[in-house]
Amino acid sequence: MDSLPVAVLALASVLRPSGVPAVALKDALSDEYDVLTPDLPLHPHDALAFVLKLYEEHNPVLLVGNSCGSFYAQMASALWNVPALLSNPYFMMTEFLEPRKGEHQYKSLRADGRQDFVIDDELIDELDSLQSIQFNKISVA
Repeated sequence: MDSLPVAVLALASVLRPSGVPAVALKDALSDEYDVLTPDLPLHPHDALAFVLKLYEEHNPVLLVGNSCGSFYAQMASALWNVPALLSNPYFMMTEFLEPRKGEHQYKSLRADGRQDFVIDDELIDELDSLQSIQFNKISVA
């Protein structure tokens, strides 16, 4: 089978990487599109750099974000002028994560096998630095 030239980049929730919405999207569109459903790095600057790398490699025609994935998809959409479909967007990530400080496990399996992560002040501060500029056209360095 020839590889599909047109990509859709689906960015999922922090807690549920490659969860049900991403799998459903992949199943629904896989005959027409190469649907990428990556596990994002936990830390936001790493996640944005990772999304940039995926964009440069695959040039998606559509970004789909769910929950925290919407936080990144809307920033990437403005940066690259690519349409984004945002489901259950959560743009105030610091408010979401502050009461959830501590050790956690991802709600679905990650490709890298990691299941444990920590929500701490460092992570919340990193998100705060992006949250304050998230609706600006940002650059990823």
